[in-house]
Amino acid sequence: MEKVIVEIYVAGHNYCAHAPMLHGCISTASTLEDMKKNFKEAIEFHVETSIRENDPIPDVFKREYELEFIVFNDSLKNVYL
Repeated sequence: MEKVIVEIYVAGHNYCAHAPMLHGCISTASTLEDMKKNFKEAIEFHVETSIRENDPIPDVFKREYELEFIVFNDSLKNVYL
């Protein structure tokens, strides 16, 4: 199963995520757990909409994949310092 990297940053008091291989797909949430849940839903919506509109999607989203969430520590400095 191929992994899809999801980058998570802290933006103010929220988390913000995007997958570099899926342009335009982003999500935010106030907790990390909600962020992960929301982003899975955002990917599903983005892919379904792209297919319906005949927009190209990366091949990985045409089969089973696993999300790998990476939290960037530099963005956490603004929250805890």
